[in-house]
Parts: sequence; C-alpha cells; structure tokens
Amino acid sequence: MVIEDIVSIVNNVRNQQPCYADDEAFIHWFLEAYLLFGESDAVIKKCIVGGSGDKNIDAYYCDPRSQKVFIIQSKYRQSASAIEKQNDVIQFFWTCKKIQEAYAEFVATVKNAEVKIALKAIKNAVDRGFAIVPVYVTTGKISDGIKKDVRDTFKGIQPIISDFPVVEGLYHDYLDGVAPPVPFIRLSAAQGEFIKLESPDDKKVKTFHFFTFSKDVRKAFKENDIKLFARNIRGYLGETKINSGIMGTLKDEPEYFHYYNNGITIISDEGECYASDSEFVLTNPQIINGQQTTRSIADSKSDDALVSVRVISIPKSNSKFQNIVKSIVSRTNYQNAIKASDIASNDKVQVWLEKELRKLGYRYIRKRMIRYEENKFYSQIYDWRIDRQVLAQSVAAIVIGPKEVREGIEKLYEDERVYKRVFKENAPTEYFLIPFWVHTAVKESSTQARSYALWFAVNYFHRALNSSIEPNDWKKYIKICERKKLQKEREIYLCFVKLGDLVFRMLIEGLFARKEKEEKKAGREIERSTFFKTEKAVAELEIYLKSPVSSQYRKPIDTQVAKIHKILKAYELG
Repeated sequence: MVIEDIVSIVNNVRNQQPCYADDEAFIHWFLEAYLLFGESDAVIKKCIVGGSGDKNIDAYYCDPRSQKVFIIQSKYRQSASAIEKQNDVIQFFWTCKKIQEAYAEFVATVKNAEVKIALKAIKNAVDRGFAIVPVYVTTGKISDGIKKDVRDTFKGIQPIISDFPVVEGLYHDYLDGVAPPVPFIRLSAAQGEFIKLESPDDKKVKTFHFFTFSKDVRKAFKENDIKLFARNIRGYLGETKINSGIMGTLKDEPEYFHYYNNGITIISDEGECYASDSEFVLTNPQIINGQQTTRSIADSKSDDALVSVRVISIPKSNSKFQNIVKSIVSRTNYQNAIKASDIASNDKVQVWLEKELRKLGYRYIRKRMIRYEENKFYSQIYDWRIDRQVLAQSVAAIVIGPKEVREGIEKLYEDERVYKRVFKENAPTEYFLIPFWVHTAVKESSTQARSYALWFAVNYFHRALNSSIEPNDWKKYIKICERKKLQKEREIYLCFVKLGDLVFRMLIEGLFARKEKEEKKAGREIERSTFFKTEKAVAELEIYLKSPVSSQYRKPIDTQVAKIHKILKAYELG
C-alpha cells in the first residue's frame, strides 16, 4: 500500500536527519517532491518552520520563477483512513487570508521566532508582487464538503488541498520522475465553451476539449518552465523545421493557428479539473503532447491566437494510468520522430537511475534535449555528466557484446530482452559506473582510425582487468577515475589509459592487420569500418587470442593489468 511506502520514506528521511520528528520528516519529503526536487537537504531544511506557536505554518517557499509564495501546513497520519476536522482545515486558510489582508495585526500575535522570520520573508515576497498559495497537506482524508467550503470561502486566494489521494498521486509522480510537479495552471476557455466527455468504463476519467489563447499558454510556461513537460519523453529539440513553421504561423497568420496546429494535450489530476467563469484551473498538470508548440508560443509575441487544448483528467491510482500516458505520447508525438530510446526515457529504471546517480554527483541525461535545455533541467551543479546513449553502449559492450553496439543505439532499446539486460533493475550503481569509466579511459586513447574498434576495446579492457582484480578493486577504479584531476589519481588514471592504448594496438595492429593480410592474399578487400561490425570479428578475436602470434600484444597487456592490479590493491578508499 502507498501509505506504507510513505511511512517508509519518512523513516528514511529521519535516518538521514536524526533531529527530525516524524511530522518534520514528512514535510521535508513533501517539500522535496512538491517544490524542491533536486535541491540539497540544507535548502529544504531552511523552508521548515514548525515548533510551538507556529500559527499553523509548518513550512514556506518563495518561488522566484512562478512569483508565488507557498505557505504549507501538514498533518502526518500513519493511517490513510484518518479524517481531518473541518475547523483545523478552515483555520489554516483563514491564517493565510489574514497574512495577505491584515499582516501587521496578525504578526503582532506571533511569539515563535522562526515563524516571525518566515512571515517577514513572506511579506517581502508579497510586496514584490508574489501571490500567496496556501497548501494544506495530509496523509489522512478531507471530505468533499470541506473542500467545497474552502474553495467557496477563499476565492481570493488559490487554496490547494492535498489529502491522501493527492499525496498518493504525488508519491507516484515522485517515483516517475515528475518532481517537483506543477501545482496548478489557469487556462481561459475561449467564449466560455468546452466539451466534457466521461469514460464509459470509469466515471473518474474525464476529457475536456476547448480553445484557449496563446497568452494563457505563454503565461503557464513562463511561470512553470520545463516542469510542465516532466512526463514528456523528450526535452526541447531547438530550432527544427516544425518549430520554425509554428513560429511563422504565429507571426504571420495567428488567426489561422488553430487550423494548422494540433494544439496541446494535458494530463491533470482526478476531480481537480473544473471550469468556472470561463476559466479552467488544472492541478498537477503535465503537457504530454505539444511541448514544441508551447515553447514556440512562449517565444512569440502573439496573444490572441487560438490554441486547441485537450485535458485528460485521470487518477494516478488508476492501474491504466501509465499505459494511457505512454500510448498518448507514442501515438500523438509524430511531428518530430519518436525513437525507442525516447519512449524508454520515463521508464522507472531510468528515473531510478537518474536519482541514484544524482546522489553520487552525476548528471544522467535520460531524455533527448539540446544542451541549453539540459542545463536548465539539471540546474544543480554536478561533478560528472553521463549521456544515456553512451551509458547504454558502454554497458551493452560489456554485458552483451561489442558487435551489438555497432549495430546501432536504438536496437539496444527496441529489443526488450536486450534493454532489460542493459538497464538491469535493482542493479548496484557500480553496474553502470564501471562500464562508463571503462569507456572514458579507453576513449582517451582512441583516434578516428581506431574508433571502429572502440566497443571491442571497451569489452576487452573490462575482460582483461576483471579476470585479475577483486570486486572491491572496481570501486577503487571508479573512485580514481572520479578523482583523475588530482595529481596522485591522475598518474594512476594514465595507467588505465595506457591499457586502453595497448588493447587498441592488439585489435588494430594485431587482429585486423592479420585479417587484412589474409584477405589480400585471397584477392579480397576488407574495411575496418565493416569488420568490427560483424559476428565474424568476435569469432576471429577469440581465434587470434589463442594463437601464438598474438603474444606480442597480449604480453604487454598482461603486464599492464598486473601493474594496475598491484596499484589498486595498495590504493585506499577514503
């Protein structure tokens, strides 16, 4: 059950932050998942208030991007059946209303020093034009009647009520890499008209069709940026022919935009997509089709072009949620070609790998995007960068074979059996980092002439070293590669690079040169680029390694491996 998983997360946070009580550990996780994903623990801790006399304010966060200040009260219940009292819920929103409308009077009643500091920060943000967004979050339940009373009573602010079903959805988003989510966006329905359809199989699954204005789409993007596309399988692709066409229509024929463009498709939470005063308020929205359209609109000056919008409101607890999203994405994103690696980018193993590598200081790029977009998406400073394709090829070269890598990157994603071997679930991070750093060292001694044998070199480098060293020595190997800019580790790292050079010599000057000589005697030509792409090359290498003629290349390799083995044994982790 999800409530048990959330309890487990809270316990993990407490283990990492022993000073926390359970409720503080919960709000720490909530802040990370809802607003501050990717930020350090220190940044998150600064947002937590709490304590005696906290005036219903447990945390706050001033978001400069959206120009919103979030004021949060949380209730951590270890049972999802716990019911929140109406007075407790209503009182919190009255507190936020007082902060907005009678700040001086309210702050005079506060004695808690931490709360006073928080209120001063909130007031400064409001004075700069920030909007107050009160968030009441609980792992218990809040009745529909209380939710309606809150929305009817506090129309002047945008109240957000997150009880267990919403927290459950947030938990799934967190696992799926959709963190932090977008709390809400507002889109006006042109002429107040829209179509609503309910699924015959599940009344909770609804679809809304309407037209909105380009200025509304631009505002939604300006306030939330790339968080709107977390469930999309790609990042921004930059200046493409399609995007240039969209920009041209917005500039020259905005009145025809809705005729020429397919619009955008948005996934939103269940029961939180409603229309009032010709305006849709969509909570936890994600644009899963139409990213290039949205980005082009954001860069244009057009305000009144009509944009077709389709909103699918579906509970994340629905067992079909993931399949529905994946199907919509793969069947509607056809203007820019979808690759198998794109579809896999949101797999749980990819999201898990991104999170685990982040903890170790790595930026793992699991989606296709331009570098500028990448730097925005991964705003945190990282020590090392890993491209998804390089990682897939590096792992595959070792666990499957070099020939398969030469056949093309997408084949590693298209064959499910191959994909599951490359991106092995629940594998330790070393399973991925060892191939990555082997490839890095080998590539240092690669040249254009050697590049066709790169993945054979990666495979044999690992094979030669793995037959000599212990598993713990591989951890040392990784650490040395990570520290290769330091003088001591640099000297050791150059030993790895030399091993890669020796392996290339064996493959090119030994194996290929011998085969090339044999083919010429038979009156046939052989190309280096095609030779290392065949199954025959794998078999030829094994035959060559067993022959006496290979000894002139194998002996230097064995000597270098023995040297590395000795160095790794003596090297101390720390």
